[in-house]
Amino acid sequence: MAEPLRALIVEDSEDDATLVGYQLTAAGYELITTRVETAEAMHRALDEREWDAVIADYSLPRFSAPKALALMRERGLDLPFIIVSGAIGEETAVEAMRAGAHDYIMKHNLTRLAPAVERELREARVRRERREAEEALRESERTLSTLMSNLPGMAYRCLNDPRWAMLFVSEGCYDLTGYHSSVLSGANRTVSYGDLVHDDDREMVWTSVQEALAERRAFQLVYRIHTASGRERWVWEKGRGVFAADGGLSAIEGFISDVTEAKRAEEQIKASLQEKEVLLREIHHRVKNNLQIISSLLNLQSRYIQDERALDVFRESQNRIRSMVLILEKLYRSKDLARVDFAEYVQSLASHLVRSYGTRRAGVDLRVHVEGVALPIDTAIPCGIIINELVTNALKHAFPDGRRGEIRIDLHPAEREYRLVVSDNGTGIPADLDFRKTESLGLQLVTTLTDQLDGTVELERDGGTRFTIVFPKGE
Repeated sequence: MAEPLRALIVEDSEDDATLVGYQLTAAGYELITTRVETAEAMHRALDEREWDAVIADYSLPRFSAPKALALMRERGLDLPFIIVSGAIGEETAVEAMRAGAHDYIMKHNLTRLAPAVERELREARVRRERREAEEALRESERTLSTLMSNLPGMAYRCLNDPRWAMLFVSEGCYDLTGYHSSVLSGANRTVSYGDLVHDDDREMVWTSVQEALAERRAFQLVYRIHTASGRERWVWEKGRGVFAADGGLSAIEGFISDVTEAKRAEEQIKASLQEKEVLLREIHHRVKNNLQIISSLLNLQSRYIQDERALDVFRESQNRIRSMVLILEKLYRSKDLARVDFAEYVQSLASHLVRSYGTRRAGVDLRVHVEGVALPIDTAIPCGIIINELVTNALKHAFPDGRRGEIRIDLHPAEREYRLVVSDNGTGIPADLDFRKTESLGLQLVTTLTDQLDGTVELERDGGTRFTIVFPKGE
């Protein structure tokens, strides 16, 4: 397939222009040409279309190759310019080449024309691609410079030495450190960035960067610097090593920004949280103490009660209070004031209940299986009271006349819910008793508190008593 070629021919002889066209067509070009012989005609031709090459006679009656070259320079054109002349001296040809012509061909040797055109088209394409690449690079550099100048911080390239000698820093250097870039970077720098790093943080910064470089990974650091005015400033830095083809470290590149305000805000939040935590612990402590006072008063009063049923009511009230006191006590001693380690809590509550009923239930074993459960306080308190009521009910009624047996407490998390099972192998709840409608305060509390937890409660009577409470985990 013929290659298209748009050739502008500067020639006053139509026959010579025809010979030029013949040579190029014979070489395989699909030719589009226009012949001009004055400056005005050449201007019009250049306005009408884009051209791939200019082929010019050296001397015309009203025009010349040097004038055509000057015209092209004025218009900023870089096209292959080849002189074709019947009589041109070597000195004249050399002068024309210096003026910008790419080659000259004698008219009696036009066989050289097509190869010369092909070569110069190739060279022109290379020059064009180079210009485009250079322009793209300049545009990229302009974009990068604009971005870096607008970033709230300092981009850098530095050596891996204890003083962090900067090879380059962006314009944000002054806002960050108080030093101009010429002071911190380059061969004439007078201050090294390492001198700005706080004495207490210098070793941490060096060690952290060296570990990251050894593992060829990025690093992130927060540390303090001293600015030119002597102010202490917190900075955040992220960077990584730049490695050469042979694996050696060339430099470190990264970005440093001022996080002083964020650090102060963080410290204020921490201080506020500590104050609130102290206050919350004090509230829990005081509520717990008040509940213990109530429990002690009930205990003192119970000493004057002779009726066994009334004494049981007092004991059950004390145990209910104790179930809440234990939760507040666990919270007071815990690092997390929002959640209770329920495994430890249930074990303590169950042990207290067994001690509360003393020798009357010496033959009853208590098994607790609770693992990996931490409940928020608004769930832990009703759940604790439910366990208290069901275990108390079993200790009172499941093992009459010193009968031996076992009570089990199982609490396990599922994907979206908790499953609490309190069971015993005692005599069992009578078949005709509806635990949802009983007059027993304990079982009434169980159903009420289960509803409060948005849960469900089911009773199985085979081989003893088995209560299963399922409630959602919540947020």
